[in-house]
Amino acid sequence: MASDSIHCDQTCKGICTSLEAASAGEKKAIVLYTTLRNQCTYPDIQVMLDALIEKRREMIKLIDETQTKLTQKFEVLDQIRDSFVA
Repeated sequence: MASDSIHCDQTCKGICTSLEAASAGEKKAIVLYTTLRNQCTYPDIQVMLDALIEKRREMIKLIDETQTKLTQKFEVLDQIRDSFVA
């Protein structure tokens, strides 16, 4: 996905385009690094690729946690808005 094809609508209602793009990129990197690691026979490179895979997994966890926090914040904002409308 080219960076110029990502557009933030700034609505973030349930899904954030930026976070989704970041997560997809991290998942693609994990697939690539896993493929390379499985094809490589040099132990030092395998260890380095394992470390890269683990870092990417940590990034996906951070992205997921951020998405959860945003969802919770928007739920609270909706409840506040609904209390004024009702």
